[in-house]
Amino acid sequence: MRRSWSRAPYDLGMDVREAAALIRHRVRDYQPALPTLHVRFLRRAAYKEALADHPPVAEQISLGLVDEERLRQPVFGTYEETLLTASPELFVEILHDEPRRLHRPYVDGAVLRELLLFLTEEGDWRGRVTVRAVMAKHFPFQLVATEAVDGEGALIA
Repeated sequence: MRRSWSRAPYDLGMDVREAAALIRHRVRDYQPALPTLHVRFLRRAAYKEALADHPPVAEQISLGLVDEERLRQPVFGTYEETLLTASPELFVEILHDEPRRLHRPYVDGAVLRELLLFLTEEGDWRGRVTVRAVMAKHFPFQLVATEAVDGEGALIA
């Protein structure tokens, strides 16, 4: 039987449960390296508030570099607390108009990017440069999917 790669009319894309399951799966992969890591799932409104209060993002907002209403980062890490905060609802919203084939690698890449930051010695932009280099070498599909969906709206948080 020949498989069709076109999107079925009933396939509405990723849902909140699937996004949460993908996040949990990737976190479990890194639990041995980050045994104190905690994951916090928040609904969209509470997440947006937490993201806007996250010090690196709050600084970018106060400097006028980022518009608080346009925040699109669906996951962020608080490195001092070993806490990963995510909004499966925001993942679904961001991916709504994206091709289905990018959904899983986007979630995986966005979460992986934050998890790898916990393992770098620099929590600032240098850590992000290191993580991007590691992802380019070992996780290129996830990196490309994440950067393609994020576009130029990516934050350095």
